Amino acid sequence: MRRALALGALAALGCGAAYAAALLARPDPSVQAAADGCGRELQPIFKKEAPTWAYVGDAGTEASGPPPGPRWVRGLARSARRDFGAHPAAVDDPITHDSYDFITNVRPAPAFQFLLGGNPGTGTGNFEGDGEAAGVLHTEWEQRAFGSFAWPDEGDRVTMLGSWVWDCGHWLPGGERTELHPLRAVWVERKPGTEGSGASPRSPLGEAEADLLVSTIGTFAGVSADCAHRTKGGRAAFRACVAAESDWQDVSGTYSFSLAAPPRPSPTARLVYRVVDAGSTGGAPTPRITLGRTGLKLTLRVASTPRARLVVAKRIFLGWRPVAAEALPEHLRVTFRSLLVRRAMDPGCPTASRCASGQSTRLDQISAGPGEWAVYWNVDGIWGTWKPSLFLARDGQVVPGGQTVDFYVPRTRGWRLFTFARECDFGNLSAGNPAAPPLPCRPSREFGSALGDDAPGSVIDRHESPRASLGSHTSNASLLGSSCPPANRTGCYALSYVVRRIDDAAARARTTR
Repeated sequence: MRRALALGALAALGCGAAYAAALLARPDPSVQAAADGCGRELQPIFKKEAPTWAYVGDAGTEASGPPPGPRWVRGLARSARRDFGAHPAAVDDPITHDSYDFITNVRPAPAFQFLLGGNPGTGTGNFEGDGEAAGVLHTEWEQRAFGSFAWPDEGDRVTMLGSWVWDCGHWLPGGERTELHPLRAVWVERKPGTEGSGASPRSPLGEAEADLLVSTIGTFAGVSADCAHRTKGGRAAFRACVAAESDWQDVSGTYSFSLAAPPRPSPTARLVYRVVDAGSTGGAPTPRITLGRTGLKLTLRVASTPRARLVVAKRIFLGWRPVAAEALPEHLRVTFRSLLVRRAMDPGCPTASRCASGQSTRLDQISAGPGEWAVYWNVDGIWGTWKPSLFLARDGQVVPGGQTVDFYVPRTRGWRLFTFARECDFGNLSAGNPAAPPLPCRPSREFGSALGDDAPGSVIDRHESPRASLGSHTSNASLLGSSCPPANRTGCYALSYVVRRIDDAAARARTTR
């Protein structure tokens, strides 16, 4: 059980220069990861006798005392691989997850660079390789804890609080990476500053938006780090600990965040805000909001009760009144028409040698057709899932769409449509249930490759402006980062959708008077 901890977001984010300089000694995975509790053997991890995650700095603590406290990071959702700053996990170890993670690759502001383990000069730790996590702080939180309303988009400014850990389960040639996992609090500023106009895609009135999530759901990642701290390398003790430990985490404390207003549309316009609940639990505290001349400050005081679930989930909108019709964003509507499955990704190959199925580059799978697909979409920062959230896929199948997404884009700004697909390859194993896979996958007799689930790929469409995006579109999934065989030059699926403009600016302008 995580111990009570006083949290001050403004104090943590406004650290002085001397304090920041003292923290800039990056942790060295070649020395510190093992000392903090990581091992480099897969079998003990699979048997839950060794941690998948261990606290950075835990070597300097006593097992009977508290573990190292959580850390803040502030920065942009940006990846070394464009368009992968934030997305659902393609691969997660089913033994240590009850649902798949959502990943945010954070490019930290200067004061938080110390959180990146390793050496950029020698390419170790967080600086190893050229994948999406190179040079950034990987943050992860299971989707059952991380509400999709608060999932960041590429380029959003994020402020996150989470356990600073070594990812013990993925040692690379450059050693383990550091990450924040699980998270405890998330503040997401949509389309900030030079990353866009500051206008929320959810706001018909051109308001700025920030999303707040605080949750006591620590997931198995929190259990792993806590038990590593308590047992200090004892395998039998670790196994007993993770079997009994609650995934509750203490989020008590005071949080403070700020949100800047979008540009003022006229000298006489007045600044107003609104708060929309996005799934808070009963008894969740109400944020206090103080309005300034060009923005707002939000303060939240949280007192969490041990083992009691608490979630604070809020959307905050900030804008001006009145707004003329010509200053409002364009109202667009995306309708998903269909998804063409070219390769179902199943059946797999039960050996590690080449085989004739042609379905996947990941061999050594025990799987049968049809494929089990989960497809996520992102329309200019609004996340959702294809319906149904998991469907059976066969070669050549056309899966009908029908979902519509309404969103708002300033007339001179472009927008992006992004999809992310996963094919379930583990059907009878998860952290909390040895007979069921991580959500949203369904029980089956399948067992995937050591490299993880198949990844059918992503569609990445960038539209230069609202006007340029109108009409019908059919786009192929990219092979980048997928396990789709390269012989499928147009990808393992294609997405068809249509974009329409809704002419309602005059009616929207009347609501701001």
